Amino acid sequence: MTKVFFVDFDDVLFNTRDFMADLIAACAPFGIGEGEWREAYRARTGDIPGVHKPFTIERFAEVLGNRTGVPAAQLADAMRARAMDDLPRYVFADSVPFLRAVGRNHAMVLTYGDTEFQMTRVRDSGIAREVADVFVTQSQKVEVIADYLAAYPDVAPADIVYLDDRATYFGPVKERLPDVHTVLVARPERRYADAPTDACDTVVESLEEVRSLFVFVNTNESDIIKK
Repeated sequence: MTKVFFVDFDDVLFNTRDFMADLIAACAPFGIGEGEWREAYRARTGDIPGVHKPFTIERFAEVLGNRTGVPAAQLADAMRARAMDDLPRYVFADSVPFLRAVGRNHAMVLTYGDTEFQMTRVRDSGIAREVADVFVTQSQKVEVIADYLAAYPDVAPADIVYLDDRATYFGPVKERLPDVHTVLVARPERRYADAPTDACDTVVESLEEVRSLFVFVNTNESDIIKK
């Protein structure tokens, strides 16, 4: 059976560390230092352990504005102008070659966050045109994978390869769908140093390493099998 790849966006396909550095730099002219910016960012609490509340520039500008007294609209405009106008520059060099090796029909983006903000970045970065679908969730990612399997009964859990930089998502996947192959993408550029857990089947530092694990032949139509 053809493998189906669910690939996280931030820190796997997209250099979110550099993206955030530009958001921080955009606020510096208003007297907001990196420490203050990151403290506000860390203060966002979400429902998933170890995962922050979904981020948008506008919502975060309100937080910073309330903390600093700088008008939120000015902060939002500055961050959008600095970081959102040329999103392809943040895409990792191996991301598009990997997705094209997989084949558009076999690749999905599975990302956590605000739906509109994530969809905008996936689209405007150029990644959306390389994949069959984009799934954005505000809950555990296993729910998306389970819904996909229910919608496509000819696809088995063992046919799914799930790539993420956050090991925290793998536990629920393995509990519910133990045959899904989980890959922790531990890039040197990642923001979170999640250590591998028992729920991680494979650990890599790049998408080139993932390509070495599978045979990709005529990927638009043919099977992708594990070596």
